[in-house]
Amino acid sequence: MVGVQGATGLSHPYRRLYLPVPAKFILALTLAIAWTALSVWLSQRWLADLASVSNWVFALIAIGFIAYVPGFMNAFLLGTLMFDRRPPRIHPTTYPAVSVLVAAYNEASGIRDTLTSLAHQTYPGSYEMVWLEPLRALFSLRHEAHSWAVARWLRDRHAAASASEPR
Repeated sequence: MVGVQGATGLSHPYRRLYLPVPAKFILALTLAIAWTALSVWLSQRWLADLASVSNWVFALIAIGFIAYVPGFMNAFLLGTLMFDRRPPRIHPTTYPAVSVLVAAYNEASGIRDTLTSLAHQTYPGSYEMVWLEPLRALFSLRHEAHSWAVARWLRDRHAAASASEPR
């Protein structure tokens, strides 16, 4: 990215002309309509030939859905991609804490894979895994079917990293 000197003497990244979203939409729509109009104009002989062997209604519907509609959609898609100028992604210095809820009702066979997968996540912020299972499964209490036991595993990469550093 090219930098330019600002009035303050600091280098600012070069920015292209910013178009608001409604302007981008209108430009993409205009491009798509122009492309469709060109397609209709270029396909007049094809339309006449098809209408001579069938009828005009069939010819318009067939060519409309074979050429005009897909052409409009592709031209609109191309226009929106062409006018989209997203700013560069800024990586935050800190990430928010995340809670992962694991519903584990009758999941004894697959819970190990789930917890292993969660333990190997590369999310840079802190997160916790909350395991939800009915109390009757934990304590064999049949009358507590609607109560939930919650076990929490807390994992904080930054705290673990700072705890392992020599003091």
